[in-house]
Amino acid sequence: MDFFTKHEDGSDIELSNVLNEDRDVLKKGRQPRGLSRNYVPDWDSRDAFREFYQNWMDGMIETQKVAREDININMKETPNDWVATAHRPVSGEMLGFIRFHKRQGMLELTNFNAQLRRKALDIGVSSKRAAAGQAGTHGEGFKVASLVMVRKGFQVRYESAKYYWSFQFGGRDKRHLYCHLTPMSDNQITKRMLEQSTRKMEGEERDLKGNIWEDVTVKIGKVYSSKGREIEFDGFKNWMKVPFNLYRPSRVLKTANGDLVMDKDFSGRMYLKGLFLSCNHGTRTLKFGYNFYQGDVNRDRQHMSDLRIQASTLALIWEESIKKGDHGALAEYTKMLREEDTKRWADVNLSSEYMTKDTATAVWKTIIEGELPSTMFFYNKKTEAQDVETISKCLNKRPVPLPNSLWEPLKKFSLVRTPDEQRHYKLSNASPSDLAQSPYSEAIKRSLKAILTLDDRTKDLTIAFKSGEQADLDLLLEGSNLLINDKWLDFQRSHSKAPCWLSRHGVKSYKMPCDHIVTRLHDLILRELTKGPVCQLDKSTESKATLRLKVSDSLRQMPRMIEISQGLKPRELIVSWTMLERDLVFKMYGFDLRCQVTLHRESTCSEKKMDTLFYIETLKEDDADLSKEGKGIAECGCSYQIVSQGDSGILFQGLDPEEAYFPMVARDYDEAFFGFPPEAIRPAAPQSAAQPVSVSNNVSAENPMPAPAASQRADAASDDAASDDSDSDYSDSGDSDSDDSDSDDSDSGDSDGTPPKSNFGDEQEREESPLMADNDNSQETQILGDEPTASIQNSKQEISKKLRSALAKLKVKEDLSNSTARKLQVKEQELAAALESLENKELELRQAKADSDAQKQRLVSTIEDLEGEIQQLQETQTETETQGTELSGTIENLRTELEQLQAEKNEMESQVQLRIAAEMSAAGRTVQGAAEEVQQAEEKQMANENHTGESVAEMRKQLLEFQASNEALKTQVDQARADHASIMTTLRGVSGMIQGVLGLGSKEMMVATLQSVLGMLRGVLNLDTGVSNPASGTKHARVKEEDDYGGDLANVPKRFRQAEHVDLTEEL
Repeated sequence: MDFFTKHEDGSDIELSNVLNEDRDVLKKGRQPRGLSRNYVPDWDSRDAFREFYQNWMDGMIETQKVAREDININMKETPNDWVATAHRPVSGEMLGFIRFHKRQGMLELTNFNAQLRRKALDIGVSSKRAAAGQAGTHGEGFKVASLVMVRKGFQVRYESAKYYWSFQFGGRDKRHLYCHLTPMSDNQITKRMLEQSTRKMEGEERDLKGNIWEDVTVKIGKVYSSKGREIEFDGFKNWMKVPFNLYRPSRVLKTANGDLVMDKDFSGRMYLKGLFLSCNHGTRTLKFGYNFYQGDVNRDRQHMSDLRIQASTLALIWEESIKKGDHGALAEYTKMLREEDTKRWADVNLSSEYMTKDTATAVWKTIIEGELPSTMFFYNKKTEAQDVETISKCLNKRPVPLPNSLWEPLKKFSLVRTPDEQRHYKLSNASPSDLAQSPYSEAIKRSLKAILTLDDRTKDLTIAFKSGEQADLDLLLEGSNLLINDKWLDFQRSHSKAPCWLSRHGVKSYKMPCDHIVTRLHDLILRELTKGPVCQLDKSTESKATLRLKVSDSLRQMPRMIEISQGLKPRELIVSWTMLERDLVFKMYGFDLRCQVTLHRESTCSEKKMDTLFYIETLKEDDADLSKEGKGIAECGCSYQIVSQGDSGILFQGLDPEEAYFPMVARDYDEAFFGFPPEAIRPAAPQSAAQPVSVSNNVSAENPMPAPAASQRADAASDDAASDDSDSDYSDSGDSDSDDSDSDDSDSGDSDGTPPKSNFGDEQEREESPLMADNDNSQETQILGDEPTASIQNSKQEISKKLRSALAKLKVKEDLSNSTARKLQVKEQELAAALESLENKELELRQAKADSDAQKQRLVSTIEDLEGEIQQLQETQTETETQGTELSGTIENLRTELEQLQAEKNEMESQVQLRIAAEMSAAGRTVQGAAEEVQQAEEKQMANENHTGESVAEMRKQLLEFQASNEALKTQVDQARADHASIMTTLRGVSGMIQGVLGLGSKEMMVATLQSVLGMLRGVLNLDTGVSNPASGTKHARVKEEDDYGGDLANVPKRFRQAEHVDLTEEL
């Protein structure tokens, strides 16, 4: 069956239902597409339009050899039409058009100079897979789009290659897509070609009309019959949002990899090669809109197929946009990066992997310019637990977190540092310490050097003290360089976090190192060693606990306050020192802690001052006797003496008055710590008079010795003048460090907390009294001289008072200004928070609107599908009603024919019965005549005795044949009666089936049943009856084209013609 529909110009188009399976040649027929109605159920009309638009663009790119971005599209709207025309960039040649007919509700897309081939109907066939600039790849786009449009009730027809390609649902259940190929008539094609040729010759421009012989046109909507559904213009405007070129934003940044759309209306919209992708890949949401120039989509064209390619392309788009610096791209990108933990924008997904150094540098610059870097320190949110305290306490800055996705690229390009790295950096780059040398700082350095020398891992380290004004890190190990904060060289700063009893009692300066400071530094050094390579950790042969105990013992037994002074006689020098455990160990345990004192010449042994550890030398034989007396000559040639711990000083005699000497004092065991040596002095020359001095009660009998030099008292006096706390030469109490130190070392002086009393120096004190008197006189003279300038002093005081008053007022104003600034800052922060909250609300509303639009679109799509289903059902119902009416007429005709058939059968039955009776009567007569002939023959035989036996046999044979013929006639009569009964049963079945047909609901079942009925009727009406021939058996009856009375049956329908049985016995 072929269908005819009206074209818009009034011509008929035939839609053929003849299947055509030839995939290479176009010819009239129906092509199944293998797509059922429910394929891609989630697609809506926008998705289908996307495919049509994609093919429209790809067709121009392929046939016209022009790049996608070079195609210029001009849009125009009139009361009757909306038109978009595509042109070449330079010549302006029109390449195709899109036209929406408002009144007709039809959409038309045309590509000039393009062709649609027959094989394009096959699923999976595509010419775009190898074309980088084209969007299609799967080979099913326009077929699936046609399916969706037809499912929603729109008619879809292509016009190309002189054929109409109409898509409809077909099959037994009308749920499979078919393409009906129908050629345009040659007359119409010739007429149109002549019109087109005339226009070209007259120089007229190409009009908005596709040529079926050279272009490709697709029409959607109400195209070729009244059954099609019209497209609403509002619905088409919604479709227009799918192509990027038809729904144009105002704020676009074009890059080599794609477009960045800053318009709020395009928020969250993703385009690929100018086509909208309805879904985001993953759970993240896009903040801005994008149009990718390259990429692949998933099977349903909903999102990018590869999430990593999407992320890398986004990073490239933002990088180029930031370089251009338009529309605040850098600020927006930075903001999204900082909102990663809360908003999780898809725009910056995987930015830690794909952000380049230039982008990271620009982002970091924006961050530090927008904040107050002098008061803030940025850290990785991921390591918040360990970094916040370090930043607050060690760096004294306000911690500001950065998401890990932002921190990682910044860290990768060395733009940020961790808090520990910042501390290391500040100490490593700090200037060398510029603290003035003091006995305390020198003692710290010497003690620390001695400690490091004890350990194989640290003995070769080079110590460098760094200025701690900007650095807070205690120390840092860089290779073989040990960088130490110079705060450890200052008494007050080193005791700020670990005060001992001296610092707690107000001591502000101290000449000897506190042991707990030294051990604390040693612990920090050991901890720093654990951060180094394993081979460095394995160098030490002693455990950490052993080393700490060794250091603690050495510090406690190290001589303190070593001094040297001239003796009572020429060529004599007296060396004195203090031992922390001088009396305690002897009183408690009776141990004699001896010390070795070596007096070195400055001219030959000045480098000996740098020695920190004492080693027992191997004595020569000549020095054996001297060693027994506690005296000897060192390897350097300088004399030494070994004294008991009870002695606090020792006398060296016979010295060269032209030579300066300095002492080195240490306990007499290997690796004992040398005390800090004093400056070298010369002994008195023989010609100078000795000063009378008192003798100390502590001088031993063997080595009588004067008191310490006056320099000690002068230092003490200067300390007393500088401090209100009567700071004296106390020894360190040795308070242990509460953090890391395990030692029990203590820095203590005598039990009463005062330095050891000495009677030395009474003579010097008496000698100083005249000087003190002179000073008093000078002070009195100064006071008397100030009386004439009293008025000047008063003026100065008044001026000072006014200045203080003005300063106070300025201070008040400054405080008020600071208060106002703080209030403004608070208000600014509140305003920023309010703006951020409004922005968040706006984003939420936009997201809610997007979700609502998506939900609305899904509902609209569902409604369109239902309307398409309803339209299909209505068309099916109309067709079924038409077919039912036709079938009812057919059934009535069949009833009439059955009634006629019944009458004819009854008449035929009566005729058969009459004929049977006649034949039986004739047979009876024949038998009777035969009997009479037999009787006559017998009589004749009896009369004629000469008749032969052969004649008798012949007569008997004929008689037997007549009897057999009679039996056959009886059998034929019985068969006719059985046939009559069978005919009646069949007619009753036919009647029942016809009644069933009247109750069926589908055309197919009715047609099938009627066909079976007709078949049975034909079988009934064409029954053949065999006739038994006594001579040659049963033979087929001949069918005569005439009635029983010899009339011609040519004008009688075949179904009423019956086969006539011819009795062969009549010939006998």
